Amino acid sequence: YEGDMEMWKKFANSLRLRLYMRMSEANASMAQSGIQSIYSSGEYIVGNSENALFEYKAYPNSHPMHQANRLREDDKVASTLIDTLKGLNDPRLRIYAAPNNNNDIYKGLPPGVDKGHGFTNSEVSPFGAYFVSPTHPAVAMTAAEVHFILSEAAARGWISADAEEHYETGIRSALLMYDDARLSTHLSGFAGDEAYGTLQLEADEFPDGITESEVNTYLSQSGVAWNSSEWRSLIGLQKWLLFYENQSYEGWFEWRRLNAPTLEAGPDALLDQVPVRLPYPENEQSFNNENLQQGIEMLGGTDDMTTSVWWDQ
Repeated sequence: YEGDMEMWKKFANSLRLRLYMRMSEANASMAQSGIQSIYSSGEYIVGNSENALFEYKAYPNSHPMHQANRLREDDKVASTLIDTLKGLNDPRLRIYAAPNNNNDIYKGLPPGVDKGHGFTNSEVSPFGAYFVSPTHPAVAMTAAEVHFILSEAAARGWISADAEEHYETGIRSALLMYDDARLSTHLSGFAGDEAYGTLQLEADEFPDGITESEVNTYLSQSGVAWNSSEWRSLIGLQKWLLFYENQSYEGWFEWRRLNAPTLEAGPDALLDQVPVRLPYPENEQSFNNENLQQGIEMLGGTDDMTTSVWWDQ
């Protein structure tokens, strides 16, 4: 934020909104009180120009995703995401992924598969050009997430606001993060980079930015249009779609909290359900076993990936 302390305050309050909503199922009264206070102040991120982004420079000071994909081609987009985007006619499909190298179609790799599960690299879609460009920013917090939080707070009756308006503003903000201006900023001058030879991404095949018209069409279609009786599934889905790449952990957190969208374990997964927590590391058992056992007791006596954390009710 280049020293703008008012923006740092908005960022901090936006993070507080995230934390209060995270405890919505475990301590609703504290969550409601906290969100009401911040909402009343009006000091939080409201538009894409205020997003908390970490900017990168050209290689070797480029985004880690760019560095990782300069010499490898086996990072692919999951079929769970690609199939969802296809089903919603979501214009982010062309941004999040690139067509495969076999027949120029979008095809995802099933998650949790063992050694490709019979797929070759050329059959499945790599990350879109924007997400392997050297200067695309890492995301800490966006207006889209804030508006989804406020939409949920309004749907729960915690704040006096229009849940539909905040929901639609959240989607609009999420999609327009990838308009022509943003894409051209980070894709211009990318041609000829070593990543092209590896991922076979060509500049003349770069995607167009998402337009206002596409956003309006998207908002009106089934599966996206607001329905107050389905706020949990609608907001859960849109937040999961928002949290891509370096924010993917947030997608996992919100999926657990809202139980939306419906996710299934991969075909070769060792568990028959998607994990809902990470087990404690072995060094805790070796060096901190007394406190470790107390922590496990607080979880109900089981330290595995199917035992919910405290806020996942």
